[in-house]
Amino acid sequence: MSETMLYKYENHSNPAIAEIVNQATNPVIIIDARIGHIISLSYLMEPKVKFQLVRKQNIPNISKISDNFTEVFLFSPSKELLFGIKQSEKVERLDRERSQSLWKLIRASN
Repeated sequence: MSETMLYKYENHSNPAIAEIVNQATNPVIIIDARIGHIISLSYLMEPKVKFQLVRKQNIPNISKISDNFTEVFLFSPSKELLFGIKQSEKVERLDRERSQSLWKLIRASN
C-alpha cells in the first residue's frame, strides 16, 4: 500500500470525528499525532475548535487545559499519551470502528 493510499485510508474517519467535536460549545483537541493528520482534520473543524499539540514524552497538565474549555478531546493519542493522561484523568473512547480514535475527558460532577 502506498503512503498516499495509507494516508487517505487513515483519515477517512475525519468527517465523523469533526462532526462530534464541532457539536461541542468550546472544545480543544489534544494531539500528538503526525502533522498530516492534524492538518487534514483542521480543515473540517469550525473556528471555535482549538488544538493543543503535545509531544509523547511531555504529558500535558489536563486540568490546566480543561479549565479553559467546555470539552477536551484526544485525537488518536499514542499509548504513552493515553497512559499518562489516564494516571490523573478519566477518559472515554467515543468511537469503536474508526481507524482514528477519538477520546473525551470525563469531568467529575461538582
